[in-house]
Amino acid sequence: MAVTQYHMTSSIAEHLILERPHRFGTKVSDRNRLTNALEEEIFQLRLRMERVIQEHKLLTSQNVLEISHILDEKINAYMKLRMKS
Repeated sequence: MAVTQYHMTSSIAEHLILERPHRFGTKVSDRNRLTNALEEEIFQLRLRMERVIQEHKLLTSQNVLEISHILDEKINAYMKLRMKS
């Protein structure tokens, strides 16, 4: 996996975590939009994490850990949303 350097600041990390959906009691079309948005965010975060891993050649770099934490939050939100469907 070829990678370019990616630097994530804590403010970006906080923003990505905070934008997850807070209400799951929404209409089906709203849930579908939220699900699609989360799927895209998860995909983009995985790409970022792969790039950072390739760049640093280290799974425990601070950037990888931050992205991994955000990815975990997004996957958890996605699974909760899917369970409500």
